[in-house]
Amino acid sequence: QDAHAIENIARWYDYWQERPGTGDRVNGGGVNIVFSESNTHYRGEENYRRSGEVDALRIPKDGYYSHKVMWDGWVNNEKPGIHILGHWNYAAGVVKNMYVVSSAAKVELFVNGKSMGMGEQRNRFLFTFKNIVWQPGSIKAIGYDANGKKLATAIHETAGSPYALRLTQISAVNSFTANGADLTLFEIEVVDKLGRRCPTALNMIHFTLKGPATWRGGMAQGPDNFILSDTLPVECGVNRILIRATDQPGVIILTANATGLKTARMQISSKPFKQVNGLSLQMPTDGLKPLLDKGPTPAAPSFTAIRTTLKVKATKAGANSDKAVASYDDNEASDWVNDGQLATAWVEYELENVSAVSEVALKLNNFRTRTYPVKISVDGQVVFKDTTTRNLGYFTARFAPAKGRIIKIELYATGEIKEVMGTEVNGKKLDDGVTRNDANTKGIFSIIEAEFYETKQ
Repeated sequence: QDAHAIENIARWYDYWQERPGTGDRVNGGGVNIVFSESNTHYRGEENYRRSGEVDALRIPKDGYYSHKVMWDGWVNNEKPGIHILGHWNYAAGVVKNMYVVSSAAKVELFVNGKSMGMGEQRNRFLFTFKNIVWQPGSIKAIGYDANGKKLATAIHETAGSPYALRLTQISAVNSFTANGADLTLFEIEVVDKLGRRCPTALNMIHFTLKGPATWRGGMAQGPDNFILSDTLPVECGVNRILIRATDQPGVIILTANATGLKTARMQISSKPFKQVNGLSLQMPTDGLKPLLDKGPTPAAPSFTAIRTTLKVKATKAGANSDKAVASYDDNEASDWVNDGQLATAWVEYELENVSAVSEVALKLNNFRTRTYPVKISVDGQVVFKDTTTRNLGYFTARFAPAKGRIIKIELYATGEIKEVMGTEVNGKKLDDGVTRNDANTKGIFSIIEAEFYETKQ
């Protein structure tokens, strides 16, 4: 769960940082096509609890809450959000990194009321607290704005020993209808004496169903995913199951049992399905209302420009200078590359106007597998010197605004290659930039796109 949510934040931050108001290269929107677990993209038949922001029965995961925090607003974050990844039920002696996703400017973590300090921020929304020693009790995260004003709070408590089962019906607006097709969903949880879900519980649950309904069951990890089984485990203390109505209305009783736990029982009734000569005037969508809580799309621009793209007038390079234009031509299928010598691993860009440069975004070849020690200068003044990270496309170097016109990007040492995330599960090689066999060339420097920005104060 931690790793899955962190990967979500890293991947989707690339889109968030290119939102409207951030220059000419803008992400206008996106769709997460694998919202729930499925076999999409050849993930294999036994993938439940491993992919998607919710599972196949729509139980939210940490990735779901991470997206909720990141994308709360038309363009920019409008409502402060915060969520602690994972839970707070561990064994004595456990020391681990704790992660918080928040739209706040800074986040402080508390264990049983004692501050663990401020989190290390990356990808804007992820805050890491290293080597936190587990103690039974509570863990709390507080998000603050840049001026220290409290914005949002999240708390996890240590749940006690598993004590009982709890059944909850998750129903649509319409009640359960005896039409032979209607489904209703039930959530089953293992809870402690205070009613708190036990996040490490893996109890096996046996269900019995009485009345005019058909068992459709749920799923869990296992050889056959427990499909149609009336006995299946909870995972992380929770699971869900489905029952289907018959064509006869009546009282339905669902019972859940587990060894050593208090039994849960729920009674519902299916209502008659009105039809005349086999036809009905009732549609499945009757009674469902659109969710309009967000309000209308803003009539005026829904964003404020926070940075502007700086235009390049001319370039020169240590090698292949005539091809340097390919490094800023907005064509991600082309690149500039030097001759493999460290002495020639540089490009110099002349801007159209003198500007207060504050950010340089770089798409470097082999962005997934290679890191580059890069130095950036503005009119001869070094403003950035660090090693780029392996990423999913673009690396952004941020620094204090430096006024000038000539920007030089150079490699000051040889990069490091590491084969990571080489192929998808279907065998297809993941995109790593322009195809070229330069893995063993020590002084190679290849820029697919370079973009320059001035941040508005």
